Amino acid sequence: MTYKLILIFMYSWLLTPFNCDYVDEIGEYNYSPENEWPEYKKFGQISGVAVDVMDNVYVFHRGDRVWDHLTFSELNMFRNIAGGPISEDTIVSLNAVSGALLTKTGSHLFYMPHGLTVDHENNIWVTDVALHQVFKFSPLITLKGETNSKLGKPLLSLGIAFKPGCGDNQFCKPTDVAVDKSNNDFFVSDGYCNSRIIKYNQNGQKLFEIGRTAIGNPQNDLYMLNVPHAVTIAEKENVLYVADRENFRVISYDSKNGRSKNVFAAELKRQVFSVAVSNIRNANDILFVLTNSSTYPKVVSTYDTVTRMDLHLFAPSNLRNPHDLAVTRSGLFCFIVELNPCKIWKFKLEMVRNQKGELTSTTIKAVGKMDSANNEVIKTLQSEGDSTLLTIGLVVFFVVISFILFLYHYMKRRGYRRDELRRLILDGDDEDPSTGEIRLN
Repeated sequence: MTYKLILIFMYSWLLTPFNCDYVDEIGEYNYSPENEWPEYKKFGQISGVAVDVMDNVYVFHRGDRVWDHLTFSELNMFRNIAGGPISEDTIVSLNAVSGALLTKTGSHLFYMPHGLTVDHENNIWVTDVALHQVFKFSPLITLKGETNSKLGKPLLSLGIAFKPGCGDNQFCKPTDVAVDKSNNDFFVSDGYCNSRIIKYNQNGQKLFEIGRTAIGNPQNDLYMLNVPHAVTIAEKENVLYVADRENFRVISYDSKNGRSKNVFAAELKRQVFSVAVSNIRNANDILFVLTNSSTYPKVVSTYDTVTRMDLHLFAPSNLRNPHDLAVTRSGLFCFIVELNPCKIWKFKLEMVRNQKGELTSTTIKAVGKMDSANNEVIKTLQSEGDSTLLTIGLVVFFVVISFILFLYHYMKRRGYRRDELRRLILDGDDEDPSTGEIRLN
């Protein structure tokens, strides 16, 4: 009788899920949403987001204007020129921590905002798909912290207003800009029609062009782009990353000569809307990839730019139509903007693995666990003792297995038959022994 009770207890224990808490199941870089951010919320369709050198946040939105199937002709001509530029301030700057309004400007300038970039000197770069133009403006917030309330005249303008084209001096619905801080050269993703990337020097003179539209298999051609929707540069490696939206991938090129390097995230099966590069704890650069799909969840994936390792993925269920993302240079905050609803999301880095493989927290020690109901990755940072607990649990597991095997052989030597052993273990369990799922030999 004693043997029977012991075996039933041990077998029941083995069937019980091993309940030791552990961390970092999904990846090294974990972000959780700050739902009450920002204070300022007066936005139209938000097409672009960026951060400056001081980690202030900039938003590019469309006011009361909406891009729908009637906005452009079949020849990509903007149909509402007579409606004039958007009367509202289209560029808004916010405090990254509180979400308080810092400044807003850009009224009566733009017709259909799209891409927004703030470079290493805090200059403002925007693309307007209705104008088919790219503009560079002076900083709204200078490196000294001085705030300007107006954009003023553009420092640089490229393209011909309302005239789409594929020539050296024309664009067709340009989508984004990336600036190389080593020499102020910049890239423009000429996205919706021409599907190309053009590199310019700081004076706006064309240096070279990447990409081509053609019939074929893009998997075999890293220059065959289909709506390059966003661009960013990893300065450490001199690599340009392109969100090749309709090919469902991210492609990297040498930022100095335009030669193709690698395909990132080729397995995403989603439209790739945006890319951003940040650096966490002075390690390798981290590539952030924003995807959108009507079939799959909207997610952000992160990759080590050197090892190309997939580090982490988070998929907030509340995202409906994400269009762009930006990450502070330290990687502490990630911002995602949506076209509809017109919303900006803030995500905060909660923990990171150091060079020893240990999890450390940047700001707070406990954030709660993953909520499976809304699929938001919100994890608990455990103490170093958790690894010890896991080790103890494994040791106990193997001890129990060894003990059961010992009892089996002991009772077998005492003359128990196989059918008696089977009944001994399965007695009190709902499992049907005739299935043969439990094997003792």
